Amino acid sequence: MELALTNNDVAIHYTIRGKGYPVVMLHGQFMNTSMFESFNDAFKEYQLIKIDLRGHGRSDKPTAINMEGYIEDVLSVLDKLFIKQAHFIGFGLGAMVAGTIAAKYPSYVNRVVLMSIGKYSYYEAEQKFHEKYASILRTLSRKQRNEVLMDYMYHDIKLVKKYYKRMADTATGLTDKEENAVILSTIDFNVEDFKSINAPTLILNGKYDELVPQDEAQFIHQAIGNSRLITFLNSGHAMLFEEKERFENEVLDFFSEQ
Repeated sequence: MELALTNNDVAIHYTIRGKGYPVVMLHGQFMNTSMFESFNDAFKEYQLIKIDLRGHGRSDKPTAINMEGYIEDVLSVLDKLFIKQAHFIGFGLGAMVAGTIAAKYPSYVNRVVLMSIGKYSYYEAEQKFHEKYASILRTLSRKQRNEVLMDYMYHDIKLVKKYYKRMADTATGLTDKEENAVILSTIDFNVEDFKSINAPTLILNGKYDELVPQDEAQFIHQAIGNSRLITFLNSGHAMLFEEKERFENEVLDFFSEQ
């Protein structure tokens, strides 16, 4: 198991696959590196560096997490591997981290792909989402709410569930404090930072994603000068699974541009 230690001795798990130009892959909230396993073949020409952010996967689980901590996780891994620059792919939480790194530590970022990201912290976005459907959610547990809300987040729910079942379950054993740390971890996310991003940026959004609606993806696009927005018309929050082949082609074409 590959581990890197941050300056505060937080152990961060990561995996490396392949050779070639490095691509850093950052997962979504309560997910882990295994969400990207099905993309190994498509990106075989690249060296894939998949990182479990603190609170996730096989990394340490602090009871307090913020964006700067997540950023330290990623840079600690890159510094250990002597990687000075890479492409970045981020999904949800991982997109917030990747975009903030591109804004604040631009020397590390060549090109960046931001998936399913809006202008609010994940906590705020989820609260707004839950308020919209409060009448059907108020008596349900968090697990039950998440199950119901899949109907409003994804287009091909069966396909998404199939990919999610393949993902390693590393969140079930979290204590309440560890889970709350992850839920609140992006409160200090500031989308205004994205106005400083100069790296070529590809923004991907799903038409049927009510958690991150299209107008918020458009907001991100307008904030980043050197960006392109692609809306996947047959997807919701997880276009990388719902339209996997198109996702792979769009990203590979983007990485190959001069």
